[in-house]
Amino acid sequence: MEPITIAAGKKIINEGDTVDSLYVVLKGTIDLEWRGSHLTLGPGTVAGLSDALNHQYEADYVALEDVSLVKCAYKSLEDMDAIFKEQPVYIFGFAKGAFRQCRDVFKLYDEKLKAATDFY
Repeated sequence: MEPITIAAGKKIINEGDTVDSLYVVLKGTIDLEWRGSHLTLGPGTVAGLSDALNHQYEADYVALEDVSLVKCAYKSLEDMDAIFKEQPVYIFGFAKGAFRQCRDVFKLYDEKLKAATDFY
């Protein structure tokens, strides 16, 4: 695990790249763009988490402001064990981040469903 800082406007993850890391957001915000929709990830979330079971990142991630991250090497679920053994406090952070991201994805789904229903 290594702490890194990314300047505002810089891309952190490119859609289509091979999944090799997860990024714990410590400070700042990141824009996750997936299929034309945007989610904002802030402190306590994990960039790349929604891609963790895939072989490629499915979204672009861009720093909206200067961000402080912890870069965690990740290639398979077994790497989660290593991350959690090294930093047990990340178990809570990853779970909280996953729930927050699920909530935000459901909000997007609800917005798209409402738009489709209104159109229909």
